[in-house]
Amino acid sequence: MGIRLLSCFAAALLLTLNASAADLASQRAAFKKAYAAIETGELSLASGKLDSLIHYPLYPYLRYAYLDRYLDIVPPQAVANFLVDYPGLPIDAQLRYRWLRSLAQNASWGAFLHYDDGSSATALVCARVSAALLGPDATKLTPAQRKDVVAKAKRLWLSGSSQPKECNPAFDWLAAQGLLTQDMIRARFDKALRAQHLDLAAYLANKLDDAARQRVARWQQMASDPGPALANVDLDDNSWTRRLLTFGLQRLAHQNPIAAKADWQTLKQRFDFDAADRGAIERAIALWEARQHLPNAYQDLAALPGRHILVKQWRIRTALWHGWWHTVLKGIYDLPVRQRHSRQWQYWRARALAETNHKQQADDIYGRIAQYAGYYGFLAADRIGLPYAISPQPGEPDHQRMHKLAQRPGIVRAHELFAVGMLNFADDEWAAATDNLSTTDRCQAGLLAAHWNWHSAAIRTLARGGCWDDIKLRYPLAYRNAVRTRANALGLDPAWLYGLMRSESLFAANAVSYAGALGLMQLMPSTGRTVASRLGIDIDDDDMLLDPKLNITLGSAYLGRVRAHFGDNPCLATAAYNAGPGNVREWLPIAGPMAADVWVANIPFGQTRTYVRRVMAQTVVFDWRIDGQPERLSARMGKILPLANTPAAALISTATPVGE
Repeated sequence: MGIRLLSCFAAALLLTLNASAADLASQRAAFKKAYAAIETGELSLASGKLDSLIHYPLYPYLRYAYLDRYLDIVPPQAVANFLVDYPGLPIDAQLRYRWLRSLAQNASWGAFLHYDDGSSATALVCARVSAALLGPDATKLTPAQRKDVVAKAKRLWLSGSSQPKECNPAFDWLAAQGLLTQDMIRARFDKALRAQHLDLAAYLANKLDDAARQRVARWQQMASDPGPALANVDLDDNSWTRRLLTFGLQRLAHQNPIAAKADWQTLKQRFDFDAADRGAIERAIALWEARQHLPNAYQDLAALPGRHILVKQWRIRTALWHGWWHTVLKGIYDLPVRQRHSRQWQYWRARALAETNHKQQADDIYGRIAQYAGYYGFLAADRIGLPYAISPQPGEPDHQRMHKLAQRPGIVRAHELFAVGMLNFADDEWAAATDNLSTTDRCQAGLLAAHWNWHSAAIRTLARGGCWDDIKLRYPLAYRNAVRTRANALGLDPAWLYGLMRSESLFAANAVSYAGALGLMQLMPSTGRTVASRLGIDIDDDDMLLDPKLNITLGSAYLGRVRAHFGDNPCLATAAYNAGPGNVREWLPIAGPMAADVWVANIPFGQTRTYVRRVMAQTVVFDWRIDGQPERLSARMGKILPLANTPAAALISTATPVGE
């Protein structure tokens, strides 16, 4: 880092640390206006503020915003200068990647090769090969170099997945040279089908023959509606047919394991499936029988080879569902040693021992598990009447160390980005700034983030530092007024709201899931709009759901609704919040009431099963934080009633989950 840049940072730090609150507020306001003006292209509004912000820690982000908006037209040297002036910023990698892709997409091959940094990202590998074949030095390649580049282009082509558009120039070059032969196209077509990338396979089939197009059509039919496709199989027995049937039977097993089992009885007589395919099909059928609690599930699981861990686990879960406690013990002994001794399976071992008149052994195990503050620790404590092992040990702030951390450029920028509401950038800066800290410094950085009420950063940093015992910082009573107001209005337990919110977002208001769920309570936009409409609230833009107060209002309203439909049972409502009410209705027991811990263990979706356990455990901790004497988890979870005995029997609602 050059002297000029060090001086700039020093000035910025002095400004940040020594400026009055009014001056800093003014700087932040000016920055937000300038950044917004650049994003909307109103450069005249931004230019008047730039001089006053040149020493503000976030000034690089104004330059970044300009370059990012005009990436296709700014001179390459402007981006290169930025990367030299601000080395190591988290935005550098993002900008460089988009910039190099922009150069490639504009066929600026000379500039691309000049600034190429050798990244292994597929898009840039494609661009590098395209540039070598089409760039200014293409005619200077030696025969050996040309052969090497052509081989790389062919390897990129022979992928079973769609490739980035930066590959297209290289592929077009191969085609123009007559190097994309029918054999090359067919090889990629076969790979696409094996990978079940049917759109790519269909595209390639159009370059082949009717037989390829018919093959894709069969795979598409099998993917969309496997039942009829499996009922009318008029194909020869070959490897492709067996692969297609294996694919279809696994899909049908998920939808209707009884139908899949019937079709399998017929098809395995007609086609010579190998051992691997037979195992995959029978395992899929048996596992989905177990997840749907069908009568022959355990028998079919028991008939499978015991090597597969999911098979072993679902044998135990199925035995739990039916109350076969001796079988539960047998199944646990069959688990790998490490899993067998986990708190989860030791808890179920204790439950089975207690149910088979081995109370002392069971109590000994419960006592060991109860030493831990968590789902199984709380349930074990309930079984033998022990207090919960929640022992807060507040982190000891080292003010001198915290002050030094607060002066680090990356942490200064992270804090300012958090203060101006640019939370995604703030998260990236914070992660980079704390990545290589010592354990001691990381714990102090967590305390620093908590001091700024940056709860998600504090929780993550304390966890990464192994600073597990500061309960108040790891379980903050964030957005307290909004939570209290909504809990009181809806008759919800605020501890439950907190437990769910922490599980969904770690209190990050900007959280966006891979599925598109938004905000603190991870609302899907469609759900947010539906709930808002019922409350008379207009949602003009999905980004409104990122507003903490509105998100809590809508998320708590939805949670209250599903709770009412599931007999006020928080386990069922929590599961419905995650996986959708329709799914939870299908998971309810058919006969009499069921112990909630057994029901949770049998939730078919692993992600939802983990989610419910986490929310329930975190609710206990937040209850302790609010009241000091948390309700016992077993009492909170209650019993799970059959479908006919719950209001859920009349619930008409989408099965789409609220959260991810």
